[in-house]
Amino acid sequence: MNTDYRPDPLIAQEDHHDQTEFSSSYDSDASASVDFVQEEVMGGLSGFIADTNNEEQCNDPGQIVKGHRNIRPNQSIENIVINADSLNEGSVVEDSRNVIQSLMSSIAAPVIDDQQEKHNNPKSINAEVKLAHDEYKRRFQGRPTTTSSDIYTMDPEPCTGKFIVTKVRGWRAGYARILSLHKTYFTTLDPETHEITNLWYYAQVRNYMALVQEEDCMLIDVLENNKSSIKLKFKCAPKNRNEALTSFIQHVYRYETASSMVLNSGNRHPTFERCQRLTRHRTRIDSSLMCAPHGLVELHPTTGSELRTYLYRHIRALSFFSDDTNGIVFYVNETNNSIKSVKCECKAWFVLSSQIGGSGRSELVTLLKNKFDVLAIPLTVSESVTTHAVMDMKYGRALKSVVGERIGEFPVRKFSLRQQDKSQSTQSEGPRFRSLVLTRKGYILEYDKSGNAASCRPLNDVMNIVRHSQTSDQFTIEFKGGIQRRYASIQRETVIVSILDATVYMCKNFDVTVTDVVSTGYKMLSCIEEDEMRDSATSVAQNLFQMDPIETQCIKIVYEVCTVTSAYIQYLCFVKGSNLIPQHATNECLGATEVCREFNANVYIQSLCNLPDEKKLIEGTIRALWGLCSTLLKYINGCSKQAPSGSTYTAAVQDIYAAIVPMFQTLYRLMMTEIGYSFTAIIKEMTGALNEIWMIQDSFGLYWALKCVSALLLPRPFTKERDNLAELHNKGILITPKTSVAVNLVRCMVGNTKISENIGSDHGELSAICSDLVSMVASNIIESILCSHHDTSTTIQVASFIGEISKE
Repeated sequence: MNTDYRPDPLIAQEDHHDQTEFSSSYDSDASASVDFVQEEVMGGLSGFIADTNNEEQCNDPGQIVKGHRNIRPNQSIENIVINADSLNEGSVVEDSRNVIQSLMSSIAAPVIDDQQEKHNNPKSINAEVKLAHDEYKRRFQGRPTTTSSDIYTMDPEPCTGKFIVTKVRGWRAGYARILSLHKTYFTTLDPETHEITNLWYYAQVRNYMALVQEEDCMLIDVLENNKSSIKLKFKCAPKNRNEALTSFIQHVYRYETASSMVLNSGNRHPTFERCQRLTRHRTRIDSSLMCAPHGLVELHPTTGSELRTYLYRHIRALSFFSDDTNGIVFYVNETNNSIKSVKCECKAWFVLSSQIGGSGRSELVTLLKNKFDVLAIPLTVSESVTTHAVMDMKYGRALKSVVGERIGEFPVRKFSLRQQDKSQSTQSEGPRFRSLVLTRKGYILEYDKSGNAASCRPLNDVMNIVRHSQTSDQFTIEFKGGIQRRYASIQRETVIVSILDATVYMCKNFDVTVTDVVSTGYKMLSCIEEDEMRDSATSVAQNLFQMDPIETQCIKIVYEVCTVTSAYIQYLCFVKGSNLIPQHATNECLGATEVCREFNANVYIQSLCNLPDEKKLIEGTIRALWGLCSTLLKYINGCSKQAPSGSTYTAAVQDIYAAIVPMFQTLYRLMMTEIGYSFTAIIKEMTGALNEIWMIQDSFGLYWALKCVSALLLPRPFTKERDNLAELHNKGILITPKTSVAVNLVRCMVGNTKISENIGSDHGELSAICSDLVSMVASNIIESILCSHHDTSTTIQVASFIGEISKE
């Protein structure tokens, strides 16, 4: 997260439903009925403002800064008009100007009427555009509203959990909020603007619980700075309360564990130190079990470090061993799918009591019952089992008759806390050797060195495959339920392509994609049953929260942010030109990058039908994003000729590519809608970017650029009838000698890094970065054009591809 940003001094405070309205000014005749109380908590600032005319207290950190002021409504902002005669393709389109004008009415002071006509000049950028851009950048940096960030000293922390909730206020009507969790504090955000409305530190939390009598509701008791207590009541989305409350409790636990008072006083949670874990090798290993507020934590018997956490919401049932008085087994299912989709994992321990004559497992169950009650989760005790039966269940999950024959096997290194480096004082993950195996019936298994299955999960539970850009060999598989497993392989691209191919084409899990960041901190709803999600996604969000569906919320904020960002970036690139440094360009794209990541994490490919059927939103967003991508690509490609030597410049350019990738991912989703599929190919922003795609020097950026091309050249999935006319139209526009799509797609398929000179530009020959991912998507496009869907390909188009293939 970039913390160097300082907001524009012309920022006006935006009102919120749960904020106290007040106004203060530096004018001598200004008056304010505001009682201010401020207290320093954990090195930061926290406080509240009590308005004598309002019942509700406010914890907006942006309103507790000394010297804060609002620009009064009767004040005017002088337009700053910047002439840009060279701003041709970078000019703001009519729809974008309209959006900016309406948007500024809520986040900036009004502009006097006699200057409004300056908005209509496509070669000028006024103060409102810059103000809107700075506002969105500030919000997605996690900064509150303030006119003096030097006074407000809190450094914003990355979001590590995000949930849609309704803030319930007794007899008054509730309103929608986003509950955002961070390392030392949590906030509530306005879902329409992403503005921080309240902030509390975990040090202020006194208690929390799920309300049994009120479905999907939870209560958080916090201390205010005047030492009074307030109770925050949130209503979560259906089937989402367990995850939201568990995540909140987990954040509180981590904060308390990291604080010095807990480290000095030792572990304050009940711990069973004399335990043994039953392994898949039928051996027993010494360990300890701690009943933490959020889950059952396995500890190292000597160092006390955490080895693995079994969240209470993942424990479906437990049983006692009938042939051992100390044995207990937990049935764990870490996905949100029902048990019918995959058998639960069996985790067995032998627990000894610290009391003479006591029963360790009975004491453990009693403690767990209290923990489950806080979360309002039923603790199910099943009938007793034998040790032999438990081992049969462990081995039975990976039988060939269950998972099918092997179709792929890859050696990898898995990062696990069990293999952490004992020489390090901090807790870190260490690698252990594994074999990832794909099977005919759609499972992915881990095998250890001895050939025993360490885990078995269906490919239908895969959400994302994360290709980490910071390393050349690491990737993470995200499963439904928030489970993440990180691996490393020297053949990373091959492994990812194999998993993706099996998941999408064999298991028909069309929602899975390859991304560069995990969804934690962006995803706002749990992964519930797929059929139920698609049938009720609209009604759940709309009827329960009296707000738009999640897809509509995301597309609206993407539209607003990207429209403003596109206009501002075009100004920077086309006016400043070579004076713009890559680091500055990346920083200015922060708002658009973050809002696209949020869109990608919450809008499933198969739920695109829930997007609003509004041409203005979809077309405007596509136009803005393609314009933004085209501008950035032209800037990078134009600077590549005279690029200075050194790793600093190269890293800065790679950061721009990393900012473009989530934009391509959003475009890919939008172009698969009916509106996007028939509209995108004709806009100049897209056709202008097409020539720049082949110059991309980043393999992952090139992969997602080609995915966007495939969205237009392949038939739309999930439709009852194929749109042959639109498909024929898209091919006619994109596959021409001028665009050189045929020659460059063939070279991407075969891994030839020499790109055609005939690309309609003066860049000459540049090399592209090809990989297995790039070859896969290029092959899919060519196969569709020549074979599967050749009926919409012309003879000339087919001949051009065949001719290029023969040359290779």
